[in-house]
Amino acid sequence: MSLPTPCWPTAYSVENFRHNLAAVHARIAAACARAGRDPAEVRLLPVSKTVPEAHIRLAYAAGCRELGENRLQEAQRKAAAMADLDDLRWSVIGHLQTNKARAVARFASEFQALDSLRQQAPAGITLQALSMGMSGDFELAIEEGATIVRVGQAIFGARATPNSVYWPDGDPTDNPSEHTA
Repeated sequence: MSLPTPCWPTAYSVENFRHNLAAVHARIAAACARAGRDPAEVRLLPVSKTVPEAHIRLAYAAGCRELGENRLQEAQRKAAAMADLDDLRWSVIGHLQTNKARAVARFASEFQALDSLRQQAPAGITLQALSMGMSGDFELAIEEGATIVRVGQAIFGARATPNSVYWPDGDPTDNPSEHTA
């Protein structure tokens, strides 16, 4: 069965970001209603993977105060470049090697995952939430019990790079021809 490929227009202004955030919050509320959950139980984590600093600053102006990244070097670079935004919090998503945990703890407020259950998180890093979902499936994640949904393209717009680069085994919602402008 083929799923339709969503079209996420790129947000180029604070108003675009406000519109996209409102649409995502409406989808969260609808999913919570279907699952009999309180929307306050679900935290939105905007994921800024591959998003340039200028667009992140627009999202910040629209109200984003938390951002997720899954590549340590990209996260470090962005956190340093936007250190002037005192209340911007960073989450690191994905596998984390033990030798990189201290580097993440210097700028991130939380880890979204570790690469081993044997690994211990540094002090001040939280691990008590169920974080899952992406722009194309976060409603299902909410219905399955997610307390944090990670959403990027529905807020920032479609990445120029197709999802197949990040998920080599294939993403059922990815259609590279829809990623070109």
